[in-house]
Amino acid sequence: EETVTMRGRDINVEKGTVYIPKGNAKGGREREVPIPDGKIEVFKAFKEEFGDSRIVDIRKDSLNDEFRDLRAKLEVHDLDGHKTGIHAIRKLYCTEHFDELVASG
Repeated sequence: EETVTMRGRDINVEKGTVYIPKGNAKGGREREVPIPDGKIEVFKAFKEEFGDSRIVDIRKDSLNDEFRDLRAKLEVHDLDGHKTGIHAIRKLYCTEHFDELVASG
């Protein structure tokens, strides 16, 4: 939801953050998310290209539908018995990143 509702105006290149409005934020809390290292130019281009408009032009509830259709087109029906929605992918990424941080102390 945060991604598909993001607008160019939410990007603060100078601070290196993306503002997540209260209504779109997980847990209903507004916040600023840091732009990952090496990605500031990409977000700067988004801001210049889209201005106040939404960057991703799909409905927030369509993301899993689009992903499901893409998996069907690519004939990816099962990933070792794991859930394959957007939330599951985010969880996998966060879990792997957490494990890396723990391993590095």
